[in-house]
Amino acid sequence: MERYLESALGRLARGYMTFGDVSGSVQVANEERRAVRSNRDGSKRTAQAVSSSSTPLFVLTPTRDRCQLLVRAIESVRNQSYPNWHHYIIDDGSCDGTAALIEKLQEEPRVHAYRFDSNRGVNRARNFLLERILERREPGFIALLDDDDVFEKDALNRFAAAIREQPDAGWFIASCYYPNGQPLSRIRSKGRPLCFVRDHKLGNRIQGDVAHVFSTEIVGETRFSQRFANAEEWWFFGGLARQSKMFVLDFHAKTQEYLEGGLTRIQPNKHRAAEVFAQKLECFDPFLNRSQRAMLEARCARHLFAGGERRSGLRRFGRAFMQTPFEYRIYVYLLEIVSRLLLRGFRPAPSGAVPETTDADS
Repeated sequence: MERYLESALGRLARGYMTFGDVSGSVQVANEERRAVRSNRDGSKRTAQAVSSSSTPLFVLTPTRDRCQLLVRAIESVRNQSYPNWHHYIIDDGSCDGTAALIEKLQEEPRVHAYRFDSNRGVNRARNFLLERILERREPGFIALLDDDDVFEKDALNRFAAAIREQPDAGWFIASCYYPNGQPLSRIRSKGRPLCFVRDHKLGNRIQGDVAHVFSTEIVGETRFSQRFANAEEWWFFGGLARQSKMFVLDFHAKTQEYLEGGLTRIQPNKHRAAEVFAQKLECFDPFLNRSQRAMLEARCARHLFAGGERRSGLRRFGRAFMQTPFEYRIYVYLLEIVSRLLLRGFRPAPSGAVPETTDADS
């Protein structure tokens, strides 16, 4: 590990990374402290002022036990053609040498790293970094970069150009690719604003993951899910959707990898599918029509029955029928549940039972 750390330091040299251990008090970078002091008046710039050539782009990266991948992600930010970036990194209780890598890195003002003393989940880690960025009270845009993702060299420059060209837009997206060069994102409508909920999660104009860059001024109190430690990013983006549409850009922003032990593969909340759908109903409610609301209620009911919570499932089905009694897919779910009950002989599901199938992340 020492040899690897030396190699990594050589590749990332001539900069420094501020280091804070949040097991006690958090050490905020000196540059952040100066930025906070200089902006304590709380004044807001207009969208026109923010969308200038000096717009800061804050890159947010949580990591855990992926030391080698983290170096690759850091390098992809350092190699950007756009100069005005700040990279915020948090180590979520790693055991593989990530903490040592962060601690040994030389000082560079544009990189700010922190560390949890134990694993708290990626959502809490992202929320922690959001707080650090917003503490600056400096208008700018935030870009999300997971530790197994890599930015294209001109990605931030192209986002900054879009910010200048679309001064009223508060949120931009661009496409992603798999490491083998195949497109991960399928975007049917480009060069226009679209709704995250209607056009992405519930529609087909945007399919697959995309690269997000959004203004600090539309974040407000929106945070990643507090109920789920990992995954369910739609909760955060659903909150942003209440403030802004996404302006769709026509370029490839980053390469995104899905590792075998990653959250997308393991689906950490699959045993809480009913709870996931209940949260989606709450989050997406302002954007739903009657049919969409009924289908989410029915899918929630389906998973409640699968977990043995029949009374709650019946209540959910009742709400679905009240929304739209002529939606045939509701009856498909109902027949599936009745057949499952008949096969089980109306016996209650064992305690802690996991649903046989789940589409909680759909």
